[in-house]
Amino acid sequence: MYVTENEGIWTTRGPGKEYKLTGTVRPGDRLEFISERKEYYQVIKPNGQEAWIPKKYIQAEKSYRYQVEELTRENAELKYKLDNIDSENARELREKKKELDQLKVAHAALEKEQQSQVEELKEARALKADLDAQLKTREQEMQIRWWKNGALIAGAGAIIGVILVYLPRPRRKRDDYY
Repeated sequence: MYVTENEGIWTTRGPGKEYKLTGTVRPGDRLEFISERKEYYQVIKPNGQEAWIPKKYIQAEKSYRYQVEELTRENAELKYKLDNIDSENARELREKKKELDQLKVAHAALEKEQQSQVEELKEARALKADLDAQLKTREQEMQIRWWKNGALIAGAGAIIGVILVYLPRPRRKRDDYY
């Protein structure tokens, strides 16, 4: 509950004019509702004291004077923000450009690194192809060597076999003593 626009509203100790005055409340003050009796509300004032105030000086929403003051303050804040939005946007734009420049530098470095890796990959593939060719040549040379060695062994075995056939056999001595 809020105090209406009237100024200098007196509060009392009870619900009526016959009770002692306890002070005043200002227009726009926020009051906490406790109870109601006759044409009075029992409330808690902003300073924490309980008091009674006539219903005709109480309203559910803030007074228009305070609403206008709040709206004027909000309007001033919004105008300030609007006036400074260009500078804020310019600042954000500068920050984004700075970030973009940093990203461009990082991108260029990554592209350079990628190019060097591509070159290394090409070199590695060429080396692999060369080593594969050398390996294939060595395998063929080994096969030829094995065939030559096998042929030499087979030839030597054949020559030894022929020689052994034509060698005279030793004769056995006979023991005919009996």
